Amino acid sequence: MSFSPAGKVAGALFVTTAGASLVAVAANWPSHALQLFHAGTAAGVLAVIAVRFALRVPSPPPSRLDLSLFVGAIIAQAVAMPAILPRLHGDLRLIWLTVLAIAALHFLPMGRPLGRWIVLLGAAGLCVAALGYLAPGIPIQAVIAAFGVLEIGAGAAAAARFWPQPGLAAATI
Repeated sequence: MSFSPAGKVAGALFVTTAGASLVAVAANWPSHALQLFHAGTAAGVLAVIAVRFALRVPSPPPSRLDLSLFVGAIIAQAVAMPAILPRLHGDLRLIWLTVLAIAALHFLPMGRPLGRWIVLLGAAGLCVAALGYLAPGIPIQAVIAAFGVLEIGAGAAAAARFWPQPGLAAATI
């Protein structure tokens, strides 16, 4: 059993908001990049909370496996970044490409709870990060923006797909 439609919408809106923050980072490079990234994450968390409480759709709770995959992916990302990033010796391009690769990888286990759209986003995000590694001539801002646009598109499409539809009203005669 996967997350409820409301849970999927909340996750999709978080991804959309995170993508928007990455586009803002790329557009304002390098001025305030980290602050924009943190602001986008905070806005995403608020979006999840707002949507989760606004959409009171009766549904069974997610399974332990789904919750474990979801939370485990977030914890793995939270542990990987501070463990890996300091070892990159301040190389800003390498730091951003690694952040994007870790973010893309953390989407993959979320496929069961959120749906296959998040796995496709993770795979596409890995391709964008790999392109950034393999083609150093591509400006890092373009790579960050491409990843952000992928997140915006995938998140918005998933939110629209999973938004709970009101039940059809019974016609009375």
